[in-house]
Parts: sequence; structure tokens; C-alpha cells
Amino acid sequence: MSRFPNYAVFKLEMMMTDSTDSVNAFISDIKERLIPIARFELDALSKLKHASLGSMNTTDAAGNEVEKITRFHTWDFSFYKNLTKSRDHSFNEKKFSEYFSQERSLAGMMSTFSRLFGLQFIEITSDQFSEFGPEHAMTWHPEVRVFSV
Repeated sequence: MSRFPNYAVFKLEMMMTDSTDSVNAFISDIKERLIPIARFELDALSKLKHASLGSMNTTDAAGNEVEKITRFHTWDFSFYKNLTKSRDHSFNEKKFSEYFSQERSLAGMMSTFSRLFGLQFIEITSDQFSEFGPEHAMTWHPEVRVFSV
């Protein structure tokens, strides 16, 4: 009797764990497919940054106009990505988050991880913190919740 329930499961295991070379080839293939997409997105965000900075006058301490630095930095990504979401897609993150309360999202995430990985989450309440010893800081804020996995 085979340990595989069907051929698809057998084939998937063989393709994924055949060797480190096959895993590296798989990762390289994904990388090659994603690089053009990433470049396209970065180019669009860079153009947005350049357009937004183009209207600003930059001067040094002496009052001389200075050439603007338009290089796209790592810390620019989140700002311009969010700007694109709100401007081009009329996406309002605050309104969106109203549909996903923290409590519901946390419960859904824990339920998913429980089913996928067989984990069990148990909340540790503030009256149980003393069991971990006085030198062990459990939280940095009263609203923080602690779970044991």
C-alpha cells in the first residue's frame, strides 16, 4: 500500500524534495519571473516620487537652489505604495480595517494555524504573569495580550 493518497501528492513531493538543486532551480525560476514585475512597480513608484518632489523648491542653508535627490530609498516604498493605493485605486485602509476587527482577525488567524499546523493557542491572563517570575516582563502595555502556543 502506497503512503501517497494519490498521484498528485506523490508527484508534488517528488518535485519539491528531489534535491537541493531542484529547490534552487524553482527559486531561481520564480525570481526570474518576478524581477520584471518588481522593476515595473518600482519604476512607477519612482516616477510618483519624482513627480511629487518636482513641485518642491529645495535650497541649502545659504539659500542656493540645490538639485533634488530623487533616488528611491527603502523607506520610500511604504509611503508611495500607500499613496498609489489611495490615489489610483480609491483604497482607504481605515475604512477597510473596519471590516476586520483585531479580535476577529486574531481568532481567524489562530484558527487557521491550529488547523494547518495542529497548534493550540492559550491566552495567558495578567493574573497568571507572576507564574513566570518577577524578572520576566510579559507585556509593555496593558492592552497587549499574551498567548502560549
